[in-house]
Amino acid sequence: MGVILSRGRVAVRWAEGAEDLARSRALRHLCFVTRGGARQEADGLDALHRHLLVEAAGRALATCRLRVTPPGPDRARGAAGRAYDLGALADHPGAAMEIGRFCVHPDAGGPDALRLLWGALARVVAEKDVTLMFGCASFPGAEVARHAPTLGWLGRERALDALVTAQAGGVALAGLPPGAAMAARAGLPPLLRSYLAMGGRVGRDAVTDAAMNTVHVFCAVPVADVPGPRARALAALAQEGP
Repeated sequence: MGVILSRGRVAVRWAEGAEDLARSRALRHLCFVTRGGARQEADGLDALHRHLLVEAAGRALATCRLRVTPPGPDRARGAAGRAYDLGALADHPGAAMEIGRFCVHPDAGGPDALRLLWGALARVVAEKDVTLMFGCASFPGAEVARHAPTLGWLGRERALDALVTAQAGGVALAGLPPGAAMAARAGLPPLLRSYLAMGGRVGRDAVTDAAMNTVHVFCAVPVADVPGPRARALAALAQEGP
């Protein structure tokens, strides 16, 4: 169980085996599924991914799953490809990394878990020469109307030039009235806020996921577009030893 990065008692490592995956799924269930259903959430895609686990004293604080793919149709095999048409990204040059099920325990107790998770992802970007990060960023609660001002603002200000639309049942961001910029930005979930700060852009539609009790949007971050100060901060995180 080799540690990738650590800060004090908090460490991030690759999940190994069924027990680690069960702990990751339990945290995902806590963070995403807030009503009824199975004790652990699963969508049948975990076997395609590697999983990162942040923990302290045996307690899971954060997790995500990721897969790195070369150009081609395999990029659409993950969760994002189930919900969105990713044809426009199939030929993006270089390796692409899909990030999914990214979540931090609500009682993580400070920023270290989130920082270490991003540091581990930055190390993968460097080691695999990743040129594009992408995935779905979720809003809590499966009601588009609840998030309409922020979603409308995203559609007006941060939509992708390349056309990435929902496979089915999406709500066009362009059809939602945008809220005032300050209030709309305040409604951004933390992961999407991080993506946008790195130069990320969203797809054209929002999709409701009733099973996960979320509304999500597709987001893509070309690594070359990450602003210099943030790129240097992520690189510094990735360099920290265990």
